[in-house]
Amino acid sequence: PIYWLIYGDSFHVTRQVLESFPINIKSLRHSSQDKLEYYGRILKRKMMESIFYNVNMGKLTANYDLRKCRSITDEIDEFIVDELRLGHDFLNDVRSYCTQTIRSNQEKVYREESGEE
Repeated sequence: PIYWLIYGDSFHVTRQVLESFPINIKSLRHSSQDKLEYYGRILKRKMMESIFYNVNMGKLTANYDLRKCRSITDEIDEFIVDELRLGHDFLNDVRSYCTQTIRSNQEKVYREESGEE
């Protein structure tokens, strides 16, 4: 999530964001690639279980409540950090940043919806 939050808009996952990801997945061991594919399937299933709908500019839109996927995204983050030998201090910093960013975004949405901005 950290790369997405920094280089994306923390809402859309675009082709450009995915293609600019700085880690070549194919350079990982085959067993690690298999594990990431496994995690991807679990994440996709959890995301499908967390769909919610709202009206945006008069249209019904579907969104994912990724808070409900946090257990698997945390597991994926831990796996990647271990694979790349980045250390758990790095992981803690990433989690702190994500939590602060998500909280700030939620507060901003609340202010906008309540007319406080």
